Amino acid sequence: MEITIRPAVQADYGAAERMMEQVHAMHVQWRPDVYCPVSPVLSPEQFGEDVRLGRTVIAELDGAAAGLMSFFERHIAGGPGRTSYDILFVDTTVVDERFRGRGVGRALLEYAAALAKARGLRSVELQVNARNEGARDMYERCGFREKSVNMELTLS
Repeated sequence: MEITIRPAVQADYGAAERMMEQVHAMHVQWRPDVYCPVSPVLSPEQFGEDVRLGRTVIAELDGAAAGLMSFFERHIAGGPGRTSYDILFVDTTVVDERFRGRGVGRALLEYAAALAKARGLRSVELQVNARNEGARDMYERCGFREKSVNMELTLS
C-alpha cells in the first residue's frame, strides 16, 4: 500500500470532481448560509488551468486517485514593522472518503512542505473550516499551528 504523489493531468478530472463534491457537501451541511449545492463544484476549465500551471497534484493509493491538492505561491507584503516573505498556499486538500485515515492527507502535506522548502519559501499555509474537526486534527498532527482566527458576527 504505497502512496504516490504526481502532477494532475486532464484525465484526472472525473476523480477530482468526485472528491470535490464530497468536501463541498460537508461545507454545505456545516454552513448552508455560506455554501449551496452546485454542479460541477470544480469546472473542467478551472481544473485544466490548474493542471496547465502545475498547481494540482494527485495522490494515488494502490493505483487509484485517493486525494488531491491544489496550491500556489503567495507573496506576503510587509508593511511598517512587518517583514515580507513568500509562502506556498494550499488552496485545496481533499482525500476521497474511501481512503481517509490511510495516510493520504499526510503524504500530500509532506509533499507541500518538501516543495516549499525546495522553492526556498518560508512556510506552507492553508485555511480550514472551523467545523472540519477531522481535517484540523490531521493538520495539527502534521505540525500545522493556528496562525490567526477569523471571527464573524452574523447579522439578521
